[in-house]
Amino acid sequence: MSTSIQLPRIAFVIPRYLPEMVGGAETLLQGYAEQLREHGYLVEVLTTCTDQLGAWNNALPPGPDVVRGVPVRRFLTDIGNRRRYWQLAEELSSAGQLEYRKQRALLHESLNSAELVSYLQRSIGDYEAVIVGPYAFGLAFAAAQAAQGKAIWVPCLHDEPLAHCTVVREALEEARGILFNAEAEQCFAREQLGLANPHAAVVGCGFPSDAPRGDGARFRAQHQVSGPLLLYAGRIIPEKNVGQLVSLFERYRQRFHPDATLALVGERSGVDVERPGVRALGRLPAETLRDAYAAADLFCQPSRNESFSIVIMESWLQQRPVLVHDDCAVTREHVARSQGGWTFSDFESFAAALSAAIDQPQAAAERGRLGYEYVQQHYAWPVVFGRLAGALEQLLAERTLVEQLSQRGIRRALEFTREHYQARLGDLVEEAVPEERRLSIDQLLTPLRHQAAIGLPQHRVESRARLIGPIIAWLRRNLTSHLKEPYVDVIVQQQASFNAELIERLQHALEYSIREQRRMERQIRLLESQLKAAQHRTDSSEPPTS
Repeated sequence: MSTSIQLPRIAFVIPRYLPEMVGGAETLLQGYAEQLREHGYLVEVLTTCTDQLGAWNNALPPGPDVVRGVPVRRFLTDIGNRRRYWQLAEELSSAGQLEYRKQRALLHESLNSAELVSYLQRSIGDYEAVIVGPYAFGLAFAAAQAAQGKAIWVPCLHDEPLAHCTVVREALEEARGILFNAEAEQCFAREQLGLANPHAAVVGCGFPSDAPRGDGARFRAQHQVSGPLLLYAGRIIPEKNVGQLVSLFERYRQRFHPDATLALVGERSGVDVERPGVRALGRLPAETLRDAYAAADLFCQPSRNESFSIVIMESWLQQRPVLVHDDCAVTREHVARSQGGWTFSDFESFAAALSAAIDQPQAAAERGRLGYEYVQQHYAWPVVFGRLAGALEQLLAERTLVEQLSQRGIRRALEFTREHYQARLGDLVEEAVPEERRLSIDQLLTPLRHQAAIGLPQHRVESRARLIGPIIAWLRRNLTSHLKEPYVDVIVQQQASFNAELIERLQHALEYSIREQRRMERQIRLLESQLKAAQHRTDSSEPPTS
């Protein structure tokens, strides 16, 4: 598309980039890149050589490429400590949180590419913006840092432990801008994560206005499905709550429709699907998947953690109703706004929705039609691109000094949290104490953390004066003019004690380090003396020359 306006040059940093994307976040970003390219923007994709996000391999050759008309540069994937990564991921999943130093380690051991980040650092002057995402991989965080204030995040946030980590909020607070997929995702970031960055917009994923229709009868004939059909498409993994879907369907089939079929489309890992009536079909070609949507009485998205959910939109494009989990704010919002399906939270609500779709086909078709209109009105590509272009224009506009200082102040304040303090102290101890003699960092820091709690939440002000003592104590507790003696002085005293303890411990570490250094110096001098003596003996034993 020709244009007389100089449009910005934009780099996309995406973990992998293939002609046919699999993940929803990657599909979303690929759509943005292609649409911007078609509308005259100078777009380039920076990605890794991996073709499998689970493997983090280097299956594709590094260097320049073109994928569906978009210029692509591939860089080698780093070989990190995979075992360490999964240990940290499991700890985060089970405990629901990680200390700050471990959050950084998790990102460091995640999918990364030092070559890609180095290239971006060298070439950042060539781009007006760097669009990065999703937030699940360390590469996005490293690229956002390298972007030097030009990063625009498409985080695709889920309400999961990783999203609540401090490193995620820090990255979003210092971003040039944030593109959310749904209002519910933005509300989650604001209300639950505490995000204050005002430079954000809701864009969402786009779909063709003239999406081809599937042939449901062809799918049923091909896969020999005659009774009611419930469909799921996506990764068949525990994180998508597919296990609950299978269990609910098994119970439903036993009680109501023994001829019902649950078709699961997608790659499977870690989910037992061996049940009567459950058919795991693997990945299907795009045309066959459209047929599956059209054939289904109901499409079910059981995931509790979605930032958009492309698959429910694809079902609506085939005018079929959907069933989503009531705990997922984003998909629940889509259904409420469109009236294109139902929500479920337990077996009773699941069974009621599935029975309604099967036993009331006309009402189910009407919900499917409403879903189709919802997609056309809000997520057809012309509509989505208008939001995307408008958001970029707004996010790339020149900022006032007040806006710059406000955002910088929020990000700076986050650097003075207790998490940051503990991380810096841990780094200092690791640097001061040789690794082979180092104590457990937690063991070393626990007493300091205990003393660092200087807020005195349980401190009580009392007075020994008779009769009027309670009144004096009340005034001291409630009047700011009386804060210093009963409160501030106690804090200062405890802070001084803490500082003394800190200096003493670090002094011991430093003294030990110095002693080790002197011991090594003595050993070096001894070895040098021994070498000189040996050389002298060698020289003395040589026969004289005539």
